[in-house]
Amino acid sequence: MDKNFIENAAKLFYKENVEGEPLDQDTPTECFIAGANFILNAQKKHQNKCNISNYSSYNIQNSNMKLEEKYIKKILSNISKIMKITGFYITAPGDPSVGIYPSTWKLENDFYFDNQEELEEFRKELKNLFEFYCGEATQILTFEEHQQEIEADEQTFYDEFPMRYLLRDKESYNNYKQANSTASYSSAIGTAIHSELPSWIPEKGNTDTEVIKSTDPKFKQILLLEAERLEREINNDEYRLNNAKMNLRIIQKELKLGQK
Repeated sequence: MDKNFIENAAKLFYKENVEGEPLDQDTPTECFIAGANFILNAQKKHQNKCNISNYSSYNIQNSNMKLEEKYIKKILSNISKIMKITGFYITAPGDPSVGIYPSTWKLENDFYFDNQEELEEFRKELKNLFEFYCGEATQILTFEEHQQEIEADEQTFYDEFPMRYLLRDKESYNNYKQANSTASYSSAIGTAIHSELPSWIPEKGNTDTEVIKSTDPKFKQILLLEAERLEREINNDEYRLNNAKMNLRIIQKELKLGQK
């Protein structure tokens, strides 16, 4: 029997059969794994005793397969309802007028909750803990809630500005006019996406500038090529950074321990 299956069966058995007790994350799973193993072993012994004939053995095995399939489905159904939270942002707003600036703590780990009520109870306890620590009201968001807020703000921006523009310099083909800048041109493309055209540049462009609308297939193609280039650049930079850190650690160790 798969170890994960036994652990899940143990959790399910405890949750559904111990009266008046919700599934407690702090309760060692091992306490219930032993019980699940005992039940599985007893089930096997029962099968052996009832194995009187091929006919009855077939019926018992067939029945057990159906029973096991039923419980596996039930276990999977219960597991699918468990909420996974990857972390929390805890923010204290502070009061800049008296020199107390906002503070944010990042609690990063995988947290599992049976339902929304359990999550809210945990959030309440966490809020009380940090308010006791910092002496003021705090706001607590899960990483997932924070990401939803970001995505909602981004969607609002695209709803407000359905058309975006790239303004390419006709003389220097890889240079683009940067957004929120009157005269700055650069090869950077992300910061060159305009939500509105400058008043002096018509939609068809002029002698100096090519206007590329977000509805133009060329616009997407430019972004895709730049995204691929940036990903390669980031990977190379990460490799160089990790290599530099490794060499620094070796040198520091040698200076500390080897050069006495």
